Amino acid sequence: MEVGHQGWLTVELTTDSVSKVNIDFAEQHIQSMPFQAAADYTARLIADKYHNLHLGLSGGLDSEFIATVLLRNNIPFTPVIFDYEMNSAELWYAREFCRQHDLKPLITKKDLRGMLALYRQCGVDLGF
Repeated sequence: MEVGHQGWLTVELTTDSVSKVNIDFAEQHIQSMPFQAAADYTARLIADKYHNLHLGLSGGLDSEFIATVLLRNNIPFTPVIFDYEMNSAELWYAREFCRQHDLKPLITKKDLRGMLALYRQCGVDLGF
């Protein structure tokens, strides 16, 4: 199965007595560039393909970095913040980022039971 932009990655999954994953990189499709340039390039590819972007903003560095890349490239998006009882510290950072950048987030408030149900609905195996 080809995945990624221009099929730069091929993944073959086999399930027999032992599961195997073979990964091959199509080097002719790999372009070398600095990290920030790669982030900008990828953001523009996504924005060209999809409209009405929503970004889960957790308050962590990874989602904040992606939001910063989208802002730097003038790509409109809606931050989505999940407000549940166990993420108050992260929630503060997510809201503060939105305040600093004049973004209006979509905030979804759920209790822990509601968050677990949402994960299961999305097919996430919680292990219990």
